Amino acid sequence: MLVAEQIAPWMCPVLQADNECKMHLLPLAMSSPLVFDAVAAAAYHRLAYYGNPQFAAKAERYKASAIRGLITSARSVCTLSASSSDQLFAAATLLILMYDEMIAAQDTFITLARIIGNMRKFVNFSSLGGSEKLQRYLTEQFGFLTIFSLPHTDDDTATEQFKEAFDFVEEFAESCARDKHNPPFLAECFRTILTVWHGQKHNPGLNVNLVMEDFKSEIESTTDISVFDHYLTWVYFMSSAASPNASLRFARDIVDTVPNHAVNGHGTTKPQCRKVDVAIIGGGFSGCYLLHKLRKQNFSAVIIEAASGLGGVWQWNCYPGARVDTPVPLYEYSIEEVWRTWNWTEKLPTATELQKYFEHVDKVLDLSKDVIYNTKVTDAAFDDATNKWTIQTDKHIRIEASWFVPAVGFAAKRSFPDWPGLDDFQGVIHHSSFWPRDGVDLREKRVAVVGTGSTGVQIVQEVGPQAKSLVLFQRTPNLALPLNQAELTKEEQDFEKNSYPEKYEARLLSKGGYDFSPSDLGTFVHNAEERRAFFQDKWDKGGFHFWTGAYGDLLTNLDANREAYSFWSNKIRSVIRDPTKREMLAPLKAPHPFGTKRPALFRNFYQVCDQDNFSIVDVNKTPVTKILPNGVVTADGTTYEIDALILATGFDAITGGLKAINILNSAGKTLSENWSNGTWTNLGLMTADFPNMFFMYGPQGPTALSNGPTCVEIQGDWIVQAVASARKAGKQRMRATVQGQERYRELVNEMTAETLFPMANSYYMGANIDGKPREALNFPGGIPLYRELLDKSSENGYEGFVFE
Repeated sequence: MLVAEQIAPWMCPVLQADNECKMHLLPLAMSSPLVFDAVAAAAYHRLAYYGNPQFAAKAERYKASAIRGLITSARSVCTLSASSSDQLFAAATLLILMYDEMIAAQDTFITLARIIGNMRKFVNFSSLGGSEKLQRYLTEQFGFLTIFSLPHTDDDTATEQFKEAFDFVEEFAESCARDKHNPPFLAECFRTILTVWHGQKHNPGLNVNLVMEDFKSEIESTTDISVFDHYLTWVYFMSSAASPNASLRFARDIVDTVPNHAVNGHGTTKPQCRKVDVAIIGGGFSGCYLLHKLRKQNFSAVIIEAASGLGGVWQWNCYPGARVDTPVPLYEYSIEEVWRTWNWTEKLPTATELQKYFEHVDKVLDLSKDVIYNTKVTDAAFDDATNKWTIQTDKHIRIEASWFVPAVGFAAKRSFPDWPGLDDFQGVIHHSSFWPRDGVDLREKRVAVVGTGSTGVQIVQEVGPQAKSLVLFQRTPNLALPLNQAELTKEEQDFEKNSYPEKYEARLLSKGGYDFSPSDLGTFVHNAEERRAFFQDKWDKGGFHFWTGAYGDLLTNLDANREAYSFWSNKIRSVIRDPTKREMLAPLKAPHPFGTKRPALFRNFYQVCDQDNFSIVDVNKTPVTKILPNGVVTADGTTYEIDALILATGFDAITGGLKAINILNSAGKTLSENWSNGTWTNLGLMTADFPNMFFMYGPQGPTALSNGPTCVEIQGDWIVQAVASARKAGKQRMRATVQGQERYRELVNEMTAETLFPMANSYYMGANIDGKPREALNFPGGIPLYRELLDKSSENGYEGFVFE
């Protein structure tokens, strides 16, 4: 029997059964080898397609094996279905013809993409007669064929087809988990699959990311190369179970994390080495822009990205209500081929829409071929002898580069409370930046939110209306401003795009990198009535107009600042009915000068806080003392029983993400050690003793006091220009001088001291993390002045830096 010849080890139970049993068992019996071969073929083809030709032969072997299995299977099904309806028999016959065409095709993958697209137009298996099992089996065959075509299918289409191909994953995994003939490693795979799959349905508190990471770690640590390909295949299944919407990208990119097994062929841990001109950590606004600009100058570059997609913080921000606080088109790239072909749905987009934007950026600029996804950088070291950086990752991939840019962003290291018992909590618990991509059902749940930064505000106003109760643990009230959202149509954006170049030029002239700046007027130039009218105008415009577009002395004159706060508190107090909550959320006396902490943008935050089922705990007066399995205990002995604990506790901002990486100079000193008593950079771009390393959107740049894309593009252009200048001059090394960084640090500190920022315990000053040096971490002089400093340096032979 042909089926037995092809898959004898898997067919023993089937061959011993009668024909009726064969009809029912054949689909499951055939699925495992076909899925294995098909997925492995697609995986290895992708590796070969993206610059690893050593995988091509392996892809062809798996493809040939899968095709043989498919043909054998189709012929058997055709025989078994001879007594079924003519349509069903015709469909099985059509499968055979399709497989035969695959064998004859010069390029199987591209041919398949065409064939499958055509087949789906007229084959509807649910409408065919005959055995339900047989119908399902034929549908799955098309699912397996779909896998072959993934490397040459656009993301949106492939994602949907990938979901369809694995609709049967739960039933299949359960069947295989019960099969005593499976070796132990496969049983482990199936158990993990079911853990993730069932968790998505029945356990919303399950941290799927951790389960997946543990499973990937097990794959990477195996020394038995005979089982590695099976592991690889089942990670594809895992990705489908964990998050259907993210499954395609995860499936494509997981193979990048463990190629050393396939390269070496014997399960060693010898790292794969990739040599490039520039190595970049992070695929957010900074990394993507820099990669694009470096390519334009014919530099080879690679991004190492911890997430499964581009977008930086927007890949991680999946919490309820997550959205940007800067309006588009200001909050996007000024790259015409990107904005010309993209339209938004809202003025202030959600995290979901920003993820789609980065998918668009990826597609237009073709970035992913130079991105290593799902990989974290653990170490980076500079070698004086070679003038090269060596970057090590947690996936045994080593990068050698002449230039190194840890573009990790200012919010890369999460901050967690050190409360006793936190690990013992038995309900749903998530840090806001580790929120499950498929969401968490908090309807009719008792919810606690910790933190009142922008994230806390967004979560409260989203979750509050659906929760059974909500308690907010607050250290400092957020002096939030009105969101002023607006829907956008394609027609109005297409019309406005004619003025986009002017808007992007205007960003460079604005202190904050927006299209507006603080007024040239001082607060007390106006009388009280004029001031109220001025404040009202800024309030009505919404967003940051009341902050970065207000009077010019808002952040330098304490009396002027009090005027702004008085207007703000009157506005907010007027909408809060509960007097206790009113004092906690908008006290008459400012908790800190207005604007010295970044304001959130509110939609219905204060109305939610005023609900009867909402309560606030001032952790300054009654701090949290411990966490119970079902609640939170405060110093006054009160226990707040909850079902879900949301930690909107922020980040070790600006420097935390950089210090978390073991970055070594040639003397063996880490960046963290170098900055243990404070941060030194020149122009926020380089630091002495760490040659050929640049920062973007990091310490002592405009960073958190500016619009991110504006800052990123300015710094990215300067870095590319500097690297190109070094190449042109035949220099292999560039570093900041000690004198240059001391002068710049002094400038940043002096300018900050002239403002009110030092009066607040904010992340702007490094004051939100215990033990962190209190210092100015952002350049407060604004975008135009910062550009002047950059231009002055480059025009004067890169003053403050040295080429060697």
